[in-house]
Amino acid sequence: QRYREQTDRQARMAGVTGTVQVQFVVDQTGKVDPATIQVLSSTVPALAEAAKGVVPEIRFKPGQLNGQPVKSVVLLPIVYR
Repeated sequence: QRYREQTDRQARMAGVTGTVQVQFVVDQTGKVDPATIQVLSSTVPALAEAAKGVVPEIRFKPGQLNGQPVKSVVLLPIVYR
């Protein structure tokens, strides 16, 4: 965790930009299942690590099927500028 925070901070200070494609499962309560986080692509490896750290903090509105909340697979592009 601490390494990830340092890497993220260093990348911001260096002005690193890029895009990370992340896939994960959102459960019925809108929380990300951390065990399911996969980086599908990243223009900068340090940004991939930063994305894996931030995704579990995001809360989503869960998917629905027949009016009931369900687990959903999400593909999220994260753009760092």
